[in-house]
Amino acid sequence: MSMQQQFAAALLDPQLDCPAQLRAWNGSDPAQRFAVYRNNVLSSLVDALAASFPVAQQLVGEAFFRAMAAEFVRGAPPRSRILAYYGAGFPAFIEGFAPAAGLPYLADVARLELLRIEAYHAADAAPVAHDALAAALATPERVGALHFQLHPALGVLASAFAVVSLWAAHQGERRLTGLDPGLGECALVQRRALEVEVLGIRPGAARFIQALQQGRPWGRPQQTPWRTTPNSTSATAWPSCSAAAPSSASPTPTKDNSHEQFRRPGPRRRPVRLIAWAIDLCKLIPYSLVALLGRFSIAAVFWKSGQTKIEGLAIDIVEGTFELGLPRLSASAVPLFEHEYQVPLLPAELAAQLAAFAEHLFPILILLGLATRFSALALLGMTLVIQLFVYPGAYPTHGVWAAVLLLLAAKGPGVLALDQLIARHYGYNR
Repeated sequence: MSMQQQFAAALLDPQLDCPAQLRAWNGSDPAQRFAVYRNNVLSSLVDALAASFPVAQQLVGEAFFRAMAAEFVRGAPPRSRILAYYGAGFPAFIEGFAPAAGLPYLADVARLELLRIEAYHAADAAPVAHDALAAALATPERVGALHFQLHPALGVLASAFAVVSLWAAHQGERRLTGLDPGLGECALVQRRALEVEVLGIRPGAARFIQALQQGRPWGRPQQTPWRTTPNSTSATAWPSCSAAAPSSASPTPTKDNSHEQFRRPGPRRRPVRLIAWAIDLCKLIPYSLVALLGRFSIAAVFWKSGQTKIEGLAIDIVEGTFELGLPRLSASAVPLFEHEYQVPLLPAELAAQLAAFAEHLFPILILLGLATRFSALALLGMTLVIQLFVYPGAYPTHGVWAAVLLLLAAKGPGVLALDQLIARHYGYNR
C-alpha cells in the first residue's frame, strides 16, 4: 500500500494509526496533528451532507444525523472534489441504516432533497419552439411515435410516503399537525430560472413522466393502463412534463388533488423564500469579523474607563493621543471609590488600584486576542460587580457589555487573534 493510500485509509478509519512516514514541520507530534486533520475532514464532509439534506436532519435531530452521516462518510468517501453532488448514495444508505428503521420515510425524503440538488445544478436547455411543437402535433398519425426529451432539471419521485407534505412542512408551507407520513405521494421537481420547485402530482402523472424520461414514445404511455383516479391520464401529466421548459405553463390543478396547495409557487410562498434568502445571506457574515468588532469595542469601553483612573499614561488610537510615562493613580481615583463607587469588602485605595490595573491589562489582551476567553470572564466579573454594587440602574448598558463578553468567552476571538496562532502551533483546533 502506497503512502497516499495509507494516509487516505487512516484518515477515515479512527482505528488505524497515523502513517509512520508523517513528519510535522515544527517537530510536534504528527499523530496529534493527524488526529486534528482527521476530525476536520470528517466534520467537513458531515457538514456537506447536512447542507444537502437539511430536512432529513430536522426529522431526526442534529446529533442523530451527524452520527449517521459519519458512518456513511467512513464507508463512502467522496470520489470527486465537487462536494455539491456528494451524497448520491446517502438515501440508499439511510434505507439500510438499522437505527433509522423507525422512520421508514426518511430515505425518500433524502431522495427528494437529492433531486432538488440535481435540478439546481442541471444544465440549461432551450425548450422546444412552439411552432415546431405545433407542426409535430399537426399530423395525428405521427403523434404516437413522437419522442420527447424532457428538461435535464426535471425529476420525479413516486414514494409510498408523504414526502411532498413532509418537505413542505419543513419549509413553513404547511403544518405537521394531522400529517400522516404513511400516505403515499408523488413529487415533481423542476427548476424555473434559479428557483427549484417541489410540486405534488398524481401517481398516473408521475408514471407518465417517468415513461417519457425512459425514452418511450408519446403514444405508448397513453396506451398504458395507468388510470388510478379520475382524470389521471396523460393529458393531466402533459402540463407537468412541459413545465420543465422555461417558457411553458405550470401544472394544472384538479379538484380532487389533495396536494393542490403545493402545486404553484403562490404569493404566500414568495415571502418565505425571500426571508430564507435573507437568512442565508446573514449566515455568510464571518464570525471572526463579529468577534473582532466586539473585541475592539469592549476593550475600548474598559480601556477608556481605566484611563480616567490614572495619570502619566494616556493612549487613544482613535483620537490620536499618545502620552507615554509611568502610570499612577489620579488624584480623583481614590475619592471616587470612597464616595461614589463604595465597593464592599475592599479598601477604596486597593479597589482603585485593582480596577485601574484590570481595565488596562484585560482590554489589551482582548484586543490582541491573547487569553481572550479568560480576559472576557475577568471583565464579565467586573461588569457584574458594577451592576450589583455601583450602578444597578445601568442594566441596559451592562447587559450589552455582558453579551459581548459572553460571546467571546463562549466562541473565542476568531481567527484574527494570537490565540489562534498558539492553538495551531500546538495542534489544538476548537
